[in-house]
This record gives sequence, structure tokens and C-alpha cells, in this order.
Amino acid sequence: MKKENIKLLLETTEESNSIGINHYSTKESPSLVQIKFSETTGVYTVYFSKLPKEEQLDSIDAATELIYGYLSQSP
Repeated sequence: MKKENIKLLLETTEESNSIGINHYSTKESPSLVQIKFSETTGVYTVYFSKLPKEEQLDSIDAATELIYGYLSQSP
């Protein structure tokens, strides 16, 4: 999958335990970033929990790396 085909939707959520079809978290802070993939829309949604808004943008790169890591393992 090409980089430009990936759409990130950024949301803030109080519920850090939401479960997606594919769910990943950063090694440094397991509850910090969650990624959901919707088979219906083909969109990855990144949830930042317990993270101040001013720090969310700093985590976009980490979330993107998680998505690419998953895609690189897919057949």
C-alpha cells in the first residue's frame, strides 16, 4: 500500500480501552496511542488517550510508524 493511500483520522477519546479490528500501542506507553482499522471504510483511526492536545501532533509520526509496521507484515 502506498503512503498516499493511508488516511489518518485523529481523535481524542476518554475511553482508552476501545477495541478495534487491529489494535496496536506504542512500546513506551501502551495506553497512549491506539489504532483502529475499519474494513468497511478502509480507514485507520488513531486514538490518543490521556494525552494533552498540544502533545498529540508529536505522536502522529509514531502512530504512522505503527501503521506501516503492520502493513509491511501483511501479505
